[in-house]
Amino acid sequence: MSDIAVHQQAPWGHFLQWLDSAWPSAAEWTSHGAVRLEDEIRDDHYVVRAELPGLDPDKDVKVTVTDGVLTINGERRQESKDKNRSEFYYGSFSRSMTLPANVTEDDVNATYKDGILEVSFPYKTDKPERHTIAINRS
Repeated sequence: MSDIAVHQQAPWGHFLQWLDSAWPSAAEWTSHGAVRLEDEIRDDHYVVRAELPGLDPDKDVKVTVTDGVLTINGERRQESKDKNRSEFYYGSFSRSMTLPANVTEDDVNATYKDGILEVSFPYKTDKPERHTIAINRS
């Protein structure tokens, strides 16, 4: 009976050792360099916020808007220090999102403070006027 119990516990023991090892976490594999976003409507503006800690927005980040799509490109540069372990992600990243139809792309404002990039678009809250269309018979 004790042999079975040891055999059943062995895989968990290996799994726990793997979790405590220097291997990258599963979360890193699934979100490798992903930029986390949040959005909201604030004071007649559509605001997108992106977590970009430790970046220089003048050198490392590029924000573009084309045909209703916001794209944030950038690069995290690795420091040239000897490290025993690093779970930081270094390299290029890109994140795109489709903007709502009510957003105006003409007067976009972007700011960076405390590791957060905030991109603000004018947002039309007016609902379009409804027109009734006459149906012709042929």
